[in-house]
Amino acid sequence: MTRFRARLMVLGPFLLAGCVGGKAAFPVDEEGPLPPVSTEERCEAQQQLAHFETGKHPPGMVGGVLFDGTVSEVRAGNGGKQLVSLRIERKLLGAELLSSSTLTLITPAPGAGGVAFREGARYRVYAVPLRGNFYTWQATGSYDLDKPDCPR
Repeated sequence: MTRFRARLMVLGPFLLAGCVGGKAAFPVDEEGPLPPVSTEERCEAQQQLAHFETGKHPPGMVGGVLFDGTVSEVRAGNGGKQLVSLRIERKLLGAELLSSSTLTLITPAPGAGGVAFREGARYRVYAVPLRGNFYTWQATGSYDLDKPDCPR
């Protein structure tokens, strides 16, 4: 198991708890803010999403959704979080959870562990459903398909 997958499986619930319930925009656990994801870890996660094969996904991705989509709107949410609306173009994982051709998800602010979504840009997104919403953050590997910031 790669270091990224192990970290995502262990830290995933804590990251989501911070994204969903915490007042801070940066994911937190009971000991306070979690450290940011390193460039190496972020790029490893992006590599996994870039080379995703249906039926051969990492165990840490079970229960989430993976899709390609275009951002139609980015707006501010409560506590520094961003609400991002996307038009889904291609469903790769968890299609049964994606009942519509559009999706609004929640991410922390870009400087606080969130993904820097840009309106009009195309992304490969891995998101986790929780309490009726979808959440993503840098550690999931979501990235801009047209301007990836890590080598493919």
